[in-house]
Amino acid sequence: MTPATSPVGRGVGAGLLWATWRQHRWLLVLTTAAVLAVSGTALWLCAEAGPGPVSEAQLRFLRTVTDGLLYAVTGFAGFAATFWGAPLVAREFEQRTQLWAWSQDVPAGRWLAVKVLVFGLVLAVLAALLGAVTMTLTHRLHGQDPFGYPPFASVAFELWPPLQVAYALFGLALGVATSVLTRRTLAAMGAALAGFVAVRLVIAVLARPHYLPPVRNVRPQDDPSPMIGADSLHEVLVVGRGGWMNTTGELAPLGGDELPQPIHDCLFGGSGRLTACLAEHGWTRSYLDYQPADRLLTFRLVETGVFLLLAAALYLLARQRVRALSGHRRRTVA
Repeated sequence: MTPATSPVGRGVGAGLLWATWRQHRWLLVLTTAAVLAVSGTALWLCAEAGPGPVSEAQLRFLRTVTDGLLYAVTGFAGFAATFWGAPLVAREFEQRTQLWAWSQDVPAGRWLAVKVLVFGLVLAVLAALLGAVTMTLTHRLHGQDPFGYPPFASVAFELWPPLQVAYALFGLALGVATSVLTRRTLAAMGAALAGFVAVRLVIAVLARPHYLPPVRNVRPQDDPSPMIGADSLHEVLVVGRGGWMNTTGELAPLGGDELPQPIHDCLFGGSGRLTACLAEHGWTRSYLDYQPADRLLTFRLVETGVFLLLAAALYLLARQRVRALSGHRRRTVA
């Protein structure tokens, strides 16, 4: 009979689950209560937001309260990194309870796996619930006002439940990794929060717009048709600011550091004939790069995969480090 299926192995697993519950029950209970409160408020706002039309004053009220809720939802994964993951191992070292936790009957790798499994399952359920109710709410508000919470905007994009789960698992894994590496609770919490914010910003600002090559729409400058084509501007993800294109295909982005001299002269020469002036110098077309609305699901799937891979890599790093620390302790004791 193998250890995994033996009565002793089962007893150790049940004991670890019970010990995890006993040690972290207030964190689990209070976080769950807070998430249920936010979710209940979001469901109430959903009922107030439709499906019928609402007044302008009521819409302003709904958006104000929703904005407050969304701060809690978007910060949930960062909370998991800072207050769930970061203290997990560091507190054991500070209190020297790892000497008991990593006994011979409970290997360090199994101890960490059970803790992360319990935390990960709870966080996944709570994150999915938050994402589902708030995405429904923002979808209804978007129906009331097309410019409110467009699907490719950062907040609305990130509320997709699988993506919220991926963020939460990444936050937990990042917190655990910083906990193992620093072995100091406050240092781990600070590093986890800073690292989480940095990774989220880098991916949202630099990586997300380029998951796929953008669509480039080019038109004559005197063409009054929309630059986005069949989609509405607020339904797409604009990449860059667009700009001008000359007859040879050279680009001059809006807001660029150095505009070609003819464009600079036309913009600031005060002629009052900007389109005609640009055309005289060969800059006859405008362009805009964007990600169309039908790529929304693809982008969400890509970002979910990115954060799940990061979470797996961080967890494996933490597990390897914990096992190394446990082996060093045993060699020292021996």
